[in-house]
Parts: sequence; structure tokens; C-alpha cells
Amino acid sequence: MGIVRDDVEPHRLDVPWEEGAWIEVRELNWWQLEQARKARSREQVDEAKHYGAELIKAFSSGDTAKVRQVSQAMQYDVSQFDPTTLMRAAVVSWSYAPDLKQDNATTKLHAGTMTWLVGEIVRLSSPPTEADGKKAAAGSTPPSPV
Repeated sequence: MGIVRDDVEPHRLDVPWEEGAWIEVRELNWWQLEQARKARSREQVDEAKHYGAELIKAFSSGDTAKVRQVSQAMQYDVSQFDPTTLMRAAVVSWSYAPDLKQDNATTKLHAGTMTWLVGEIVRLSSPPTEADGKKAAAGSTPPSPV
């Protein structure tokens, strides 16, 4: 898992509410995620207030596990990333018209489909959580990326 390579087979995601619709995405590397985070950070003042309060509560409690949990949730929360940047970097192909190669094709997605897709891209590209590690240690397997 050291390098995210462009030549790896993309993940085909079936759009849950559209029979026969699918979107193929590639896993993003840290730099691509960072570019999406920077693009989104320009709009985040209000959202940061919510997480800021959660983080302060966690720090005040002295519970280091809670601080770590809130910090990780903040770092890979979908709201931390610009959807357009994520989709441009991750979407490889899809079953929709217009052709994905057209400029701004991903901006034509329905809002619900975009929200779902961005969540899937972040889920596929995020590092395993502590909970995933505990599940693996307990003998269960971490959630499949697809």
C-alpha cells in the first residue's frame, strides 16, 4: 500500500438507485487528496466551528483516544474536500452520457449521486481507521474498498 499507482484497475461502483448505472474510480494518493482539501478549505469557516467545538471538548476531557478519533474524523470527513477536485482526479469512466472526456462532465451529476460518489472516493482513498485495525486484530476483515 506504499504507492498509489495509476495503472491499478479502477474500482467499479454501481450507483445504488440507478439500475445499470456505474462509475469507475481510481484510488487517490495523498497529494490529490491534499489538492481537494486546499480547494475546499476556502469555504470551511462555518464547518470548522462545529469540529472546533468537538475538538475542544475532546481535549478538555483528557481522553487521548477521543482526541485522536475526532482528529481523524476531521481529517477524512467528506466536507473537508472539494467535490469537483476529487471527481476530476478519481473518476475514470462511467455509464452516463455525456462522455466523461467533455469539459466539466462531472458537474452534470445529480446532487445525490455526487454526494454518494464523493463519499465513496474519500472512503476508498482514506487510510484505515483504528476501528478497522481493531476489527482485523479481532479476526474480522476490514471493510472492502468496493
